[in-house]
Amino acid sequence: MASLRNLSHRDPRWEEEGPAARREHQRRRAREMVAFLTSLLAAAAAGAVLALRLSATILHHG
Repeated sequence: MASLRNLSHRDPRWEEEGPAARREHQRRRAREMVAFLTSLLAAAAAGAVLALRLSATILHHG
């Protein structure tokens, strides 16, 4: 996955490679973003479940 420094990086050879290369780059960036957001959502959901279980345990035991 691209680092934050490379997010605005533009390939200098795009003009030589044409519109197909630009579309493929955009598709790859979109897939990377979806994968990142999915993993972020999964981590947040796991944290929420952990918090709920811990709070239920604390309330149950006193």
